[in-house]
Amino acid sequence: MDFNKAKTFLEVVDSGSVTKAASRLFRTQQAISLQLKALEAELELTLFDRQGPRIVLTRQGEQLYKEFNAAFLKMESSVYRMKSDKTSATGTIRLGLWMEQSTGYLPYIVTEFKKKYPKVKFEILLGIDTDLEKALLNNEIDLGFYVYVRDKKLIETQPVLRRRLILVASNDYLLEKNV
Repeated sequence: MDFNKAKTFLEVVDSGSVTKAASRLFRTQQAISLQLKALEAELELTLFDRQGPRIVLTRQGEQLYKEFNAAFLKMESSVYRMKSDKTSATGTIRLGLWMEQSTGYLPYIVTEFKKKYPKVKFEILLGIDTDLEKALLNNEIDLGFYVYVRDKKLIETQPVLRRRLILVASNDYLLEKNV
């Protein structure tokens, strides 16, 4: 069965006329009428009583409308649920970062991400910039959080956090260095 014909049938019934359905579907009245006639021929049923410009559903037409409408609503609902169901996202994201990053802002980011995508797992590789860049280039990690990038032609960089750094030193160190 051609679902396009079924959808056209539903639109004609919902809008109340072939003219309005044609406008909503961006088709000509003739195209809509031909689809309705083709649907009736295909199903071997009379779906409408044509009373001049007015069309009225037959008993079979009413029954078919209920069935088609329920089926299309179910299909549209399923598609919508699948599109909006982010909890169905699965897989593993491999991250590379410094030890300091893993205890700083990363737990917050992962926690927020897991609220939206609970089935996604994370693998963490801790290292220094050169190790992380090598892992990224060798496809051992998906994302790297590090400061110094050697190969700027192969790796796209994006800032994720900008903070002013505050120098902190102990009194002993400052006295020892005469600072």
